Amino acid sequence: MKKSAKRILKKARNFALHKLPKNTRHNLIRSQLNLNYDLPEDLVFKIAETEEELEGAFRLLHDTYVDMGFMQPDKSQMRVTFYHMLPNTTTLVGLYRGEVVATVSIIRDNPDGLPLETDFDIRPLRETGSVVAEISSLAVRKDFQMSKGLVLFPLLKFLWIYCRHYFAIDQIVMATNPFHSDLFEALILFTPLSDKVVENYGFANGAKAVAKVLDLRLAPMRYAAKYADEEASKNLYKFMVTPEMGGVSFDNIRLPRRWDSRIFDSVITPEILKNLFVKKTKLFQNLSWIQKRLLLSHYGHPSFIDAVPELRQIAEEFNVLETQIYRRRFAVRCIAQANLPFADEALRMDVFDVSSGGLLVKSSGALEEGRVYQLKVVVSEFSISTMTAKVVWQDRSGSYGLQVIRASKEWDQFIQHLDINGAQIPAPPNHLKLIA
Repeated sequence: MKKSAKRILKKARNFALHKLPKNTRHNLIRSQLNLNYDLPEDLVFKIAETEEELEGAFRLLHDTYVDMGFMQPDKSQMRVTFYHMLPNTTTLVGLYRGEVVATVSIIRDNPDGLPLETDFDIRPLRETGSVVAEISSLAVRKDFQMSKGLVLFPLLKFLWIYCRHYFAIDQIVMATNPFHSDLFEALILFTPLSDKVVENYGFANGAKAVAKVLDLRLAPMRYAAKYADEEASKNLYKFMVTPEMGGVSFDNIRLPRRWDSRIFDSVITPEILKNLFVKKTKLFQNLSWIQKRLLLSHYGHPSFIDAVPELRQIAEEFNVLETQIYRRRFAVRCIAQANLPFADEALRMDVFDVSSGGLLVKSSGALEEGRVYQLKVVVSEFSISTMTAKVVWQDRSGSYGLQVIRASKEWDQFIQHLDINGAQIPAPPNHLKLIA
């Protein structure tokens, strides 16, 4: 009864707030901002890397969603979605004395699309060439919800830095309940993706949902315009941006360390896939044909097939040999230099994804389809791969597909390391031209 009374009171308060003009609501929300720059030493923000950290995040998410009416209680006492299994999803956590007290997941765009696309259209964002990610599964433990953003805002700062500087994201989208959308618009400066209101959003137990978008490339300028003249406790610009832009850094935020040019931080091992997603949940029992195919394209490596019997069953169902006609591709961000044989002029290239047999690049100058180039690719801080590659296609966005003809051992080692430890991008049949 006490919980029901609190929920009714909260709904009444939100209802009254929404009766105010939008500018008044947003100014009122911003007036409550009280940022804390002195974080406790035992409060840490990091990528969820272990089975225990992931399970802690999913349990917190379950309890929060049940309490908010966004899902029915599950026997596993966890809220886990298919997208949490994919290597293009990164789950961030806030840990207080080792316990998960906050979490949010970032789902990078992929050939299977994003969860909110069941009801909202993000094609206009993609058509601009933007790399999009969906922010999902946000939860803060109850005893930290009233701490005036002690946990929430450092988590959002971590989210912003990770998306922009580690995940190579241009724009983030989210589906949220209309009553909560003002918080993200007023403070974080999200804008409506569209005017559409979904009355029965399946991803949240039939609750209402609206979609929001934030262009991370423009966010610092917008934060500066809104907050730069505010005192520190209300200066979200200073709090959010990096020190190079006049912001602050927090030792509590543990950014990932990478040894090569990958942009994913895949933490799903065969053991985690088997223990957390197979044994402790029913996800594998309810996979669609497309989801099975997608899982196999990500986790078709023998180390996964041999360790997870359920994955082997899927491989046998699809005939694993069939999937081997597709070379796995990996999202990276690295630079390269291209020369025509025996020519002095060099072109600078940005490499966006790779496979053992090809690269997807953009070039500082025009490449000629069918021509062969000599490439030097910076695959890590201390390693440069040389190769001979042929341009096999070009698209309207100015991207080129290159086929590797010959490559140095550094390239083979790089791809092999990605194949075992990295995040794989599935190449569906209609995208075969992307891989050589």
